[in-house]
Amino acid sequence: MTAPVRGIRLATVARTEQAAAIARRVVSGWLDICGGVRPDDPDAPPERRLATLPVLAEAVAVEGAQVVISGLEGAAGVRGAALWWRLLTPEGAAILSGDIGLRDVDLPLRIEPGTIMLTRLDILPGDVVRVARLVVAVPARAAQA
Repeated sequence: MTAPVRGIRLATVARTEQAAAIARRVVSGWLDICGGVRPDDPDAPPERRLATLPVLAEAVAVEGAQVVISGLEGAAGVRGAALWWRLLTPEGAAILSGDIGLRDVDLPLRIEPGTIMLTRLDILPGDVVRVARLVVAVPARAAQA
């Protein structure tokens, strides 16, 4: 019989190592900007992929227990509302996903570490999609099992 472990807290060194591992996996990978409902399962394909932005090595940095990705750019392929994002390895395996919110707008949107802020959510085919800065923080508390 096994019992779930609860209340795990990661030390700074472990959080920094986790951030470095994520950074290594996303270099030369992709950032998908997606529409539709974000699946509970990060491996599930998106309902609607609006744009796919390449993640170049020079765009990825580790700052303590955070992965900082900046200066991404790519063209939108289809029209839709940008609602969530997903980071993929170069092989296309999903690493993590998060919500997209609006910058400088007072709307009741869920904002959390790793949220991308856009100036507008509606994306049109051919639009240039730019992500100035995406910060993904490795939390001190591990998820409850």
